Amino acid sequence: MELIIILLILYCLYALPSLFRSMEFNKNKDANNQYKTELVAAREKFFVEEGKVSFPVIDPNDYSYRPVAKESLLAVHDDINRLEMKSTGRYTTSGMSVSVPLTKGVRFRLGNGSIRTQKALQITASGRLLITDKAIIYESSEKNERIPWGQISDIELLFDGYKIFKRSGLPKMFSFSKTNANFAAIMDFMLRRVG
Repeated sequence: MELIIILLILYCLYALPSLFRSMEFNKNKDANNQYKTELVAAREKFFVEEGKVSFPVIDPNDYSYRPVAKESLLAVHDDINRLEMKSTGRYTTSGMSVSVPLTKGVRFRLGNGSIRTQKALQITASGRLLITDKAIIYESSEKNERIPWGQISDIELLFDGYKIFKRSGLPKMFSFSKTNANFAAIMDFMLRRVG
């Protein structure tokens, strides 16, 4: 009887973490499916007639934005975090080496190896993304950036962010906590217009 209780406890300790991971995965999957449904509905909302799309033009003064000449503000997404690959301060080494003490405090080292810094995605700024008919603009108190549509080769719409691929250079990554399907739909339509 005691053996059965011990086995049951061990099984519970083994099975519960995978059950919780499965529940979290299903929760994220449901939220992702809901976002996809909202995105499809937002895309359909902007169609005026077959093949023609119309966006509402936003007054830039409502968002304290100064547009470039003849630029129209189409969408704003607040609470956006800019992500960059930054060093974590840790290093990894590889290779073989030998260290021989010569005198006190002096060592002779022989061998080859490499030292690499470990990098991870880190939030570098918090602000907002704006879409105009000329560019995507990121504004924050830490950093501002303007990416003209002609420099954008692709945009990956993620459940928790956007990845903007430029024609040259590293992609720009942005994350958010609250989805905005209208913003994502306008971004996708604008990319198709210039792409």
